[in-house]
Amino acid sequence: MATYTTAHLCVFFSLLWAAFITCQVEEQPFVLSFINRQRFQEMVESGEHFLVNFGTIGCIRCKDLEPHYQSVFDHYRSNPSIGVYKTNDINLVRQLGLPKVPAVMLYRHGIPILYEGTITAEDITQWVDDNIESFTTHLKDDDFEHLTQSSTGATTGDWLVKFCDTDSAKCVSILPVWESAAYKLKGQVNVASVNITENPKLAKRFKVLTEDLPVIIFFRHGKQYAYTISARDSASLVTFSLTGYKHAQGIDVMPPPSPFDELTESIALQIKTLTSGEGSSTVLLLVGGAFALIFIVVLFCLCCRGGGGKTLMEELGKTKKSV
Repeated sequence: MATYTTAHLCVFFSLLWAAFITCQVEEQPFVLSFINRQRFQEMVESGEHFLVNFGTIGCIRCKDLEPHYQSVFDHYRSNPSIGVYKTNDINLVRQLGLPKVPAVMLYRHGIPILYEGTITAEDITQWVDDNIESFTTHLKDDDFEHLTQSSTGATTGDWLVKFCDTDSAKCVSILPVWESAAYKLKGQVNVASVNITENPKLAKRFKVLTEDLPVIIFFRHGKQYAYTISARDSASLVTFSLTGYKHAQGIDVMPPPSPFDELTESIALQIKTLTSGEGSSTVLLLVGGAFALIFIVVLFCLCCRGGGGKTLMEELGKTKKSV
């Protein structure tokens, strides 16, 4: 009887211990994944939606964020469309030009936005949900004036526009802050960007130089105001767009060039190219003769009347006889 009781007790305690271990395993939180620079770059290039907590080893404020960020991870663990990661790669922090850590950034189709709210899981998750898509409009040579109506000051509202180049380090570093400003200004000011490499006409129209990038201009009621403040944080950009532009010098927005302007400029450029090499005098004489011939033909056409009317020479003859 004693042996039978002992066996049952052993089985009972074994089952109890197994249940205890199972509970302990289930209560263990899922662990956040660290990503290195290579994996980070792969996710950016693939256009994935993911959240990253940038920190460094020994960072005190990073430790304060950890429990809240773990809650954010637990919140999105069942949502396969958004990954939540962290990294302690100091070189990656420097590469991105982050001014301080911890820094939480959300990437959407390769476009980052910097979180600037309070350190609570609720605020971070709400911010992520609000910023699944970018609020920045990408303007091009062929739609800039139609969308902004910058030179007419019409009905599309005010525009804060960043002229940049994807190869510029300063343009890359300002992108998360720019997206944050767009989020804060939504419903008040349109925020946009122009890639000057792909849109050279806009770069020329607004006199954007590569060495000055990023160039930021605020458009309002047919006037443009250059952002010349050294601060490049979202709060400064928002303040300038709402009230600060009043303290800057506004100039009339130059209208887009007409087709005739573009034609004459193209001709002038061709002439300059032709006359820059050897035999330029001969080429210039030929071009001048061609333009003279064109002028004569145009004048002749203007002087002729259509529908069987009299020519200029006939009119002159008639005048001579009357005299």
